[in-house]
Amino acid sequence: QLRQEKPWAAIAALEQGGFSTAAIPPSLEDPGEKWHAIPGYLLLARALLLENRMAEAMQLVETLLPVIAASQDVNLLIEAHLLLAVLLDKRNNARHARESILKALGLAEPSGILSPFLNIGNPAYEFIRREVLSGGVKSDHGQKILAAFAGQTRKGRAVSLAEPGRPSGRERLTRQEAQILHFLAQGLSSTEVAGELVIAVSTARSYIKSIHRKLNAHSREEVIARGKQLGLI
Repeated sequence: QLRQEKPWAAIAALEQGGFSTAAIPPSLEDPGEKWHAIPGYLLLARALLLENRMAEAMQLVETLLPVIAASQDVNLLIEAHLLLAVLLDKRNNARHARESILKALGLAEPSGILSPFLNIGNPAYEFIRREVLSGGVKSDHGQKILAAFAGQTRKGRAVSLAEPGRPSGRERLTRQEAQILHFLAQGLSSTEVAGELVIAVSTARSYIKSIHRKLNAHSREEVIARGKQLGLI
């Protein structure tokens, strides 16, 4: 079953039309062991949302939330609360959706974090815009997020759900490279990346070299910083 597969394999199955059950992590009792897979599972939840598979996306996000909260990774926690807000809104649960978006905004505002909102794309934009304009959500940071979405549109960058994004003035990262960038941000070595993707270490290093070139970065730290700056992580 897909429940035993890594999130990227589940995403590939979803794209190929062979995805039949939500790929809930088989065990989240040891967050340290499973931590590197969390960004992939969030991306899977976004893909399920795009496919209108709300129940599966909701189950996945609710499973991940306590693990992410325990990790204290603010960016991932914002993304999880935001995904939950969008899913609750689509289920017409306005009160709990508003509570979740307020949690996401409350976490993001102190440091001015924008990338998790931009990563979700149109569903986040439409929900936040409606809530801000209606007065349901009163947040200066909400206004900044809407301005950031408008800036993306003016620059010609499509506001999408799961697309890796286009580094300014550089080539677009492939889906595989976007996956590897997330692994690098979680501290995985080239050998560990190869193990996750079931590819040769030399192939993993080749992908990493390509990411460095496309992001115009000369070190792993610079790659991660550049990825965060562009909203790719």
